[in-house]
Amino acid sequence: MIRKKYNFLDVDILIETDSEFFFQMFERDYAWFKIKSFQSNVKFEFSIFLKKQLIVINKKEELNLNGHPDISHLAYQIVLKRIFEKIKNFYLIHAGVIASKDSAIVFSGPPGIGKSTIVYELINKGYEFFSDDFCPIHKKNHLVYPFPRSIWLASSQSLNNENKARPNKNPINMDFLTKKKIDPRKIDFLICLTSNESNNSFCKLNICIKGKSEKFWNEFKQLDGLIIKKQLEQIHFSQWRIEYPFGKGITGRLKWIFEKYNKDIWNIFRVDRVQPDFTKLAIIEKIDSTQAAFLLIHDLKNGLPLQKYKPGKLLMDLAYILKNVKCYKLIVGEKNSMVNGFLSKM
Repeated sequence: MIRKKYNFLDVDILIETDSEFFFQMFERDYAWFKIKSFQSNVKFEFSIFLKKQLIVINKKEELNLNGHPDISHLAYQIVLKRIFEKIKNFYLIHAGVIASKDSAIVFSGPPGIGKSTIVYELINKGYEFFSDDFCPIHKKNHLVYPFPRSIWLASSQSLNNENKARPNKNPINMDFLTKKKIDPRKIDFLICLTSNESNNSFCKLNICIKGKSEKFWNEFKQLDGLIIKKQLEQIHFSQWRIEYPFGKGITGRLKWIFEKYNKDIWNIFRVDRVQPDFTKLAIIEKIDSTQAAFLLIHDLKNGLPLQKYKPGKLLMDLAYILKNVKCYKLIVGEKNSMVNGFLSKM
């Protein structure tokens, strides 16, 4: 058995597993978070027995993975989801972060918009790496804390391939940047990456269902505008694609259905991505803190929400945190024009 301890912001984690493959996946992304001894009062234990197709949480809750087509990745997703749900003292924003001197610079935006690309380009220009995809903002002191997960970077060919809903990405080895202690910083700049393209008006979800259970599809069929497609069916699972337009009130209803039938669902993936034109010149313009807070919430609500927030309270809290922050909207385009557009405002 492999046993390692990790600290994720305000939660300490013990991982034990009989799978070298699972451990390598976890270490690949989160080696920076490894610790020698527990640091907080919140402890969470995961025992991942992939030979038995079982996860045991805190020595009492058992999750049977038997029948899933890819138990290693399912276990990985379950562990991460449970970890993020335990983080209570931070707003987890979907954003990349770099730092300059005593301040943090945050790049928010939906999947596929180019956050990792611009973060990596600015690291190569001397900025400090803070985070690739998660921006933890402390609820009391409003500082951004480091979250240096591996950067997963799409190739320029993938970014411009309009036929791919999810560009192929490869992790970039960041060991040379993340072996030192990183102190939290105040936010100085917030850059909200957006696109003028209209091809991201639909949300697309892949749902993997246990067995051949379809008892909740009747509820789905009552939702106007919902498109349901069966993709794959085997003895122990079936996979479906659900597509629906934003702004029609469907998200809340789907969330209720997912919670009601949670025991019948293996996992849910959001697979749609924006597909902006990265050949055009990028455009950057100043916005106020309320506009910026709204854009952050839009990304959080329609991406993979890592925590449950009341949108109204979150909007007010974020607008207050951002009141002295220089906020911009960057309509993405060609890589160098995005970088130069940002640098022109520094």
